[in-house]
Amino acid sequence: MVNSAAAGTPAAHRAQRQRFLVYIKLSVVMGISFVLEVTSTQAPQLAIWYITDMYNMLIGVTIFFIFVCKRKIFRMLSEKFQKSREAKQRFNASETNVTYIDEHKEQFLLQNKSA
Repeated sequence: MVNSAAAGTPAAHRAQRQRFLVYIKLSVVMGISFVLEVTSTQAPQLAIWYITDMYNMLIGVTIFFIFVCKRKIFRMLSEKFQKSREAKQRFNASETNVTYIDEHKEQFLLQNKSA
């Protein structure tokens, strides 16, 4: 991509910057893992083993968030949940209106039968 004619475009710079940020994030995550492992081998009797093990168990989740969860994805998810929440509220409101109409009809029928 660097040798191509499009390498100087703003879109190419954004893509390179995004790729660089992903590499930095991944390096930090893996570096923390390395430091924790080295630290835990120096003091095997300490409870740092629990911290190291927990971090190693959650490293997959962390990498998932680094690669998958971007602002665009969060925005799309929030829009989807907001739409579903609005649809549910509209459904509940219409359901309430139907219940009210049914109760009104029932009262009307009872008044007509007693008259």
